[in-house]
Amino acid sequence: MKIIRIVFSTIIALILLGAPAIGQKYRGAPLVYIEVAETMVDDPESKAALAEFDKALVAAIAKKKVPVTLTTDKSKANWVIQGISTNSTGGRAAAVKTLIFGSDDSTKTDVTLQVVDVENSIIAYSYYVTIKKENFKSVAEDFAGRFKKDLKE
Repeated sequence: MKIIRIVFSTIIALILLGAPAIGQKYRGAPLVYIEVAETMVDDPESKAALAEFDKALVAAIAKKKVPVTLTTDKSKANWVIQGISTNSTGGRAAAVKTLIFGSDDSTKTDVTLQVVDVENSIIAYSYYVTIKKENFKSVAEDFAGRFKKDLKE
């Protein structure tokens, strides 16, 4: 019985002492809303991957400890992260390579992410990358790392 009380007391203490620290983690940080990425990609597999990109971005922001607070209510956000992706091709050289080698690795995805200040519609931060394969997790993590670095400067 005494062990149960000790365990219970320890759990209560951790909850009471840990709660303020969790709540203050990013106190005063801007509220950020992530809009679902707009896609102009033709490939169904790429479209499916892009549909999950916002989740990868949330995870990357948490993993990189970007000092923002994410919100699911756009009306309360200070900033909105908007994403757009399009397909691009490698041009004539890629078309020749496809004809000769029979591979279509020339299709690339252009990803643009912008952080827009809601109050004055200013683009506060922009990120652009062209990727060959649909590795959106690494794009999300790269964006989060660079965004964090830019926030600190």
